[in-house]
Amino acid sequence: MPEDTKSPKLTRKDFLRAGTLGALGLGLGLPESGVSQESGGKRAKVVLARKAEAMSAEGQQEPKVMDSLLSEALTALTGEKSAVDAVRHFVSPADTVGVKM
Repeated sequence: MPEDTKSPKLTRKDFLRAGTLGALGLGLGLPESGVSQESGGKRAKVVLARKAEAMSAEGQQEPKVMDSLLSEALTALTGEKSAVDAVRHFVSPADTVGVKM
């Protein structure tokens, strides 16, 4: 093959430069705060509810403890005083709801 028809070689230096610039370009396109722009700048609220008593020694869920954890999580999330009022923030009586723990 004649020397002038070969494609130029990509050196390691060129590869690293292109990769670094590409990654930098992608990073500059992200919002600074890590909050998606579609959410209007609001942060998501996360509630973590844990109790060791929620599971029995046999690995079964304890319904009363699970119920209290769910109630605590809902009231903490919404700021309501009762779990029933907290649920009304998300669903209406006409909705069908399934809960998986």
